[in-house]
Formats: sequence, structure tokens, C-alpha cells
Amino acid sequence: MLRSRFLVLVLVAVTYASPASGQVRQATPEDLGAEVGADKLIEVASPMLADISLGGGEKKKPLGDPGVNGRTLYDTKPYVCDKARVPRITVIKRANRKGGFDLEVTPVLMTEWYRQDVNLTLAILSEGKLIRRKDWKEMTIGNDNSAANKMGVWAAGASTTKQPVATFAFGPGEFEGLFGEGKAPTLRLIMEIVDTKEED
Repeated sequence: MLRSRFLVLVLVAVTYASPASGQVRQATPEDLGAEVGADKLIEVASPMLADISLGGGEKKKPLGDPGVNGRTLYDTKPYVCDKARVPRITVIKRANRKGGFDLEVTPVLMTEWYRQDVNLTLAILSEGKLIRRKDWKEMTIGNDNSAANKMGVWAAGASTTKQPVATFAFGPGEFEGLFGEGKAPTLRLIMEIVDTKEED
């Protein structure tokens, strides 16, 4: 009887100590209930170029419409260029003193690197032709979550997310003239990586 109990205990111990082959594995996105690729960024080589229409769509009116004063664009959100990203671009339309409109364009530039220098271009195109352009040379962006930024101290070379502003002025009727039957201007963003520094 004692021997039988001992054998039962040994069998139970071996069963729990040796899981069946193929039963233990890393959980997949499907196992976790996540949509495959939903949070995966698309790598783009430098310089990254994005052309975004300022026209309308199924759920939005064109910026040329009198009732539209601005829009937040997320077209660049899924893309990353050497850890640098532009998750959103805000475009605001304001009447100016000359009777026309100013178009204020503000991209958000962030990176996972401690410090990264980029060349940035914002431009307005109409039917492929350059209308307005603004350039920034060697703008420094950085990781908001770096050790230096988390501690709230200044450190040589440390930087954070940047939001440069480009204001494009248009005379009376000029901006509205960019919109018409089947046409709308394009906002072009070009981001070129110049230099990168990892956190020390």
C-alpha cells in the first residue's frame, strides 16, 4: 500500500514538472486579441516625403470651404524614419489683413533617439507646381522620455519633441483659387535625417 502511494506521488510530480511538448510558447497578437500589425510602424528611408491633399473626402470638407477653419492630419502617423516620426500635422486657416488667408502649418516632430538633427521642408503645391515653401536646417529633436528629460535637468545635447510653425500668406482670392472642380492643393513634408546621437 505504501509503495502504491509512493508511485502515485512520483507520477504526479513528473506530470507537473514536464509539460507536454508544444504547450508552452510565446503569445501571438491573435492570442492577445490584438489586430496584427495595428501598432507596427512603416519604415521609410531618409529623406522621407509625404504629400497630403488639403481637399475634402467622405467625412471632411476641403480647407477651401468657407466653413472650414482647420484640420488635424494623421497621414504621416504610421511612418517612421530612423526613429523620427511626425504623428500629426495641424493646419489652421485664418483671414489676414490683406483680405486673403494665412495657412498656419504645425507638424509634431518626435524621435526615440536621445538627440536627432533633421532638415525639414513644408510646402504647398498646386497641380504639382510649388506655390509656397518653408525650410528648417538641422533642427534638433529628441526623446521626451530620455533620462535627462525625465529628471527635468539640462544635459548637453538633450532635446525634446518640436512643433515648428510655418505660416503661408495668400492674397485675396488666391487661396480659394487653389480649389476647384476636382482639384485641391497638396501639403508636402520632407524630413531628412542629418545626425543622430544615442543617450550616453
